[in-house]
Amino acid sequence: MSAERWWVLMGLLDDVVGRLAVLVGVTAGDLEDEHARWEIYLEAMNLPAAYELLRRAVEAESDDNVAASVALRMLERTGEAERADWVNALRGAKREYVSRRAFELLILERIISGAMDPAEVAQEIDGWTDWLQLRVADSATAAGILDLLGEAGRTRRIRNVAKARRVELK
Repeated sequence: MSAERWWVLMGLLDDVVGRLAVLVGVTAGDLEDEHARWEIYLEAMNLPAAYELLRRAVEAESDDNVAASVALRMLERTGEAERADWVNALRGAKREYVSRRAFELLILERIISGAMDPAEVAQEIDGWTDWLQLRVADSATAAGILDLLGEAGRTRRIRNVAKARRVELK
């Protein structure tokens, strides 16, 4: 990123985060410090009225890891229709990672709602990340899916969580 673009983004970032701080009732502090911005973002994630301003802060965020962390958390707090906005607020490699997580959340939601059966899971499980396998093992209610993860989960932890959940639901 050019020095000029960085200064423009920092000016925009300071403005947006400053307004966000006022909205959520947090003292802004040193906005060049990503930890100070993160504290404001954490508060904003709890206030739906702040989501649009928070998304604009993510677009201007100079620290790609902070931006991705906010977007990842927001994916789970918003519905499917809003997730694309959070993905599109990012740039670079982090965008691809967050996009994958948005897709994984759709799969997880399909499983939890019963719209995905064990045969479909068996076909797709090898392409899933450990994160998705673990989340499914921890939240699925279908015995067939839990049995499958209890046997074919990628890690011992995933297999154990699926088996424990299966026993818990009996």
